[in-house]
Amino acid sequence: MVDDMVFGHASNNFMGGSNIALLICSLSACWPPGQPLGQAPLRFAALGDWGGVPVPPYFTPHQKSIADEADWLARTAGLDFVLSLGDHFYVDGVNDVADPRFKYTFEKVFSHKSLLAVPWYLVGGNHDHRGSISAQIAYSNISHRWNYPSLYYELLFPVPHTNMSVTVLMIDTVVLCGNTYDQEQPSGPEDSVAAEIQWAWILSRLANSKHL
Repeated sequence: MVDDMVFGHASNNFMGGSNIALLICSLSACWPPGQPLGQAPLRFAALGDWGGVPVPPYFTPHQKSIADEADWLARTAGLDFVLSLGDHFYVDGVNDVADPRFKYTFEKVFSHKSLLAVPWYLVGGNHDHRGSISAQIAYSNISHRWNYPSLYYELLFPVPHTNMSVTVLMIDTVVLCGNTYDQEQPSGPEDSVAAEIQWAWILSRLANSKHL
């Protein structure tokens, strides 16, 4: 078994709704939206900074466009999973698992039929950490496609029809570096012990991974 290692991490910069990013990825390459795709055996999308707005309707036109692009990908090329790399809810995250932002910023935006069975794997961004990260983790028990088991974690995806697998480390850079406030850069982790534990975990996973 051969592993390819991918990092998923949260952004520490407020990009704004007009800068939502969507990457369409395979085992070895990434394409911008709208470009022809090769016959990649493992297909996934990586999204970041898609977290809508904190007032009704709680989403933006740019976010809806990204959802439409993901729908196109799922229908035309197939989509195995989505990696969501932080800032799911602007500007101050969510309050609890009953927060309406889950419904109006996520469920009702990525509501295309082709996307309803696609699993999402998430990690928190700086704006998520301003609210309740534990609520985002707990929402995994409510939504079948929202998978956020802990602040950082490992994913392993076998590549169909090959002897390879892809390992994805979902890491929390807010824990590692600290949060950002008022456009300032992080000044260091708020909990140095927690940061060191995560660094040790990252190094141990890298040491145990086989690379192409």
